[in-house]
Amino acid sequence: MKLAKGKNKSRFRVLSAVFLFVFVLTAAGCLVNNVQGENLQGSSKLARPSAMLIPTDDPSQFYFQDHVAVLADSGVWSVGVDDLAAVQLSTSWVQKDYWVAVDDLSPDGEKYAYVAGMDSLGGVFEPVLIILDLEKKTTILELPLAGKFHKPKDAPEPEEYWKTFDIQIAMTREGSLAWSPDGRLLAFIATIDGGSADVYLYDLLDSSVTRLSDEEHQATRVHWSPDGRYLEFMTVAGFGTGAGDNLDALWTIDLDTRQVRLLEELNSGTEWFIAWIDLDTFMIQSSTAACGNHNLRTINVESSRQKVLVKHCVFTTAFDPEQQIGMLSIFDSYCPCGDLPEPGLYTFGVDQLLNRISDLEPTWIGYLPEIGAFVTSEGILQHNGEFLQIPHEAESRERFIFPAPTGDYSAWTNPFAKDEYYGGLWMTKNNKKPIEVTPAIVKQLAWSDDGLTLFYIEGNMLYKASAPDFAPQEVPGVTGELLDVVN
Repeated sequence: MKLAKGKNKSRFRVLSAVFLFVFVLTAAGCLVNNVQGENLQGSSKLARPSAMLIPTDDPSQFYFQDHVAVLADSGVWSVGVDDLAAVQLSTSWVQKDYWVAVDDLSPDGEKYAYVAGMDSLGGVFEPVLIILDLEKKTTILELPLAGKFHKPKDAPEPEEYWKTFDIQIAMTREGSLAWSPDGRLLAFIATIDGGSADVYLYDLLDSSVTRLSDEEHQATRVHWSPDGRYLEFMTVAGFGTGAGDNLDALWTIDLDTRQVRLLEELNSGTEWFIAWIDLDTFMIQSSTAACGNHNLRTINVESSRQKVLVKHCVFTTAFDPEQQIGMLSIFDSYCPCGDLPEPGLYTFGVDQLLNRISDLEPTWIGYLPEIGAFVTSEGILQHNGEFLQIPHEAESRERFIFPAPTGDYSAWTNPFAKDEYYGGLWMTKNNKKPIEVTPAIVKQLAWSDDGLTLFYIEGNMLYKASAPDFAPQEVPGVTGELLDVVN
């Protein structure tokens, strides 16, 4: 049995982030900064990586996983999917809060990368990149990331406190650690060498670490192109504490040539990455306090050419790059950034105007390629606009949907519930006949790759539930406070 591939984790997390606003962008640029991949000093592991590995055309080679990774304050554990044997892999734990949640599972589900040594409440900043081999149950890499900006516990604040603050936020923003599509390369944000947070690359083949960017301001949020050739990222001149950031620019790195290209200069705020629409073009949107999300556009990384798709305000957006169809919802009747159409749910495309398909106004929309459909706060939405409504038991308690990779089963729960009235875990097959798995609050969950088994955390216990009846089974062995099930 194999657990769902790591790409699902970031998609499920984005459901909790859709209410964050991102900020305004301005002028476009086309400056090319030719930064060669440089060898880092001080470690025999750090060397120039070899040429890019072409991603496989056969995704079946990634389906070997027979374990689930469980995060606890005691460290990282591997639990066998069939025998349920728990093995502790690391005593360094991942703090799972808004500020510090930097981790990623490789596409084959066998390599787990995370950053330990950062405590936003305790003022500790001694970040270390750790890569674990979940199949072999070994540690691949432990790499300090902070350079001269590290801050041990109870140490006085460094002289450049605000720069250290900006570096820490840059390293802990969602998307600041990402595996390449073929699972060979890991892009991450660090300040190992130099005076700012930059993009670095770890190569599993030769254990090399290479610095890819060398910009004045803090690099953050990296996104791989589907073929692994390009890395998109942005730089920030200063992070705010709630009123928005001071953005610098959008960039891309060509891994074939190691060129860093300036795509667009930005004055303030941030940008919300939506999706790659093809191998060299991505979709992104801006947000301001006045307009909310707006200025939905595409940017080509080779030419820097932009195409504005929606100028006015939207509430939430998702895009299916396979079918080239997007969904967005519009709430308000007034927008200072452009004339609004009637509120409701709309489809759109790169070459297709907005098409209103429903009076419904979803508060969040995401796209899951595993089931080939959009997932919204109103239920599962097919491309033709047909809704599969949320079962009554889930709808009345504000639950979110977590479809299995095969699309047959769906789990319904609210991982943000504060009391049991909004808690509970329900299971449906083809969105019908709900089965109550537990009435308690479920914090985290992960599907098996065959879509028949679910691991979840209830209270401080790990559980396994399998089709067809999904009867809960306790999984003992993991000590400490359970934080997450990596999927």
